Amino acid sequence: VAMTYDDKRHFDLAEKYEELVDGTDEDDACLSKAKFDTIPETTVMQAVSAITAKSIRAKDILKVKRDDFISNWEPTKASLFMAVDFLRSELKIPVSQLLPYNAILVPLAYFFHVTKNKKPAKSQILLLEQFFYWSGLAMRYTSAADSKVGEDLKKIAEIANGGRPTYSSDELHYDGQVIENTWFSTGNAFCKTILCLLASQQPKSFDTNGLVILDNSNLKIASSRNYHHFFPRDYLRKKRPDREANWIANITLIDAYSNKHTIGAKAPSAYIRSLMKANSKLKSALRSHLIRDPETFGIMDDDYDLFLAKRSAFIADRLNEKLNPEVGG
Repeated sequence: VAMTYDDKRHFDLAEKYEELVDGTDEDDACLSKAKFDTIPETTVMQAVSAITAKSIRAKDILKVKRDDFISNWEPTKASLFMAVDFLRSELKIPVSQLLPYNAILVPLAYFFHVTKNKKPAKSQILLLEQFFYWSGLAMRYTSAADSKVGEDLKKIAEIANGGRPTYSSDELHYDGQVIENTWFSTGNAFCKTILCLLASQQPKSFDTNGLVILDNSNLKIASSRNYHHFFPRDYLRKKRPDREANWIANITLIDAYSNKHTIGAKAPSAYIRSLMKANSKLKSALRSHLIRDPETFGIMDDDYDLFLAKRSAFIADRLNEKLNPEVGG
């Protein structure tokens, strides 16, 4: 803040960040309005540096001259908003709390800066989506994020210029067994990438078939009521004490009311039968959670092992589609 402060140009980075998050009386366009208000100061500063110096390493950020930083603030802000809009509209990720890494916004903002904030072509959308899921599932930014984001700006530049970046083949395919063995944790990038996939399906309420509204404040911890164990934890403790509930393949994103009042600790077969009577479109709602027919998925027999295997395979298939898009010539 001190290094970029300029009284004559009325630039105070702390104030600018607050305005970016919360807006102003004159301009209400902000991250909070887009439900991306959990993006930290560091990510925004890295985005400015990526656009200014094509690097987000601390030593390179510190080399950015004050005038250059100030001059690139508004362009970065514009490209950052484009990146957020892209995540919300094209990838259908409604809130920032689901992002595997906040840093993913840096290369995406860089893309829009390079393309002068133009709407991407369909092929570019597919390749940016591939990049998003690749980086999350590969847990790309768990370590040495500064240098890796710098490397990835080159991949993003390829996409911006009409090319197609290459990836290691073993990072473009996941089988159901990998998903089935993934423990649910809101602090794990691999897990959160799967949550992004689930959110992108625009999940519907089991009760009413209406869209589930996701909110940042309700997604911070794994015990949030938006995270529902399809085979309830209390049910498994009684009926299958040998099996844990907290696997990612047992997680669905639903509204808190349904979780508490409709489902509770009931057997899946019991609450699904009850819901079928109340919601004639329940099977459609289940498909929006990547759950197919209750009979074949073991739900009506309360077969937990079959359910985990079937849903894990379904999730893996959808992830592999994202990682291997069919992009035209």
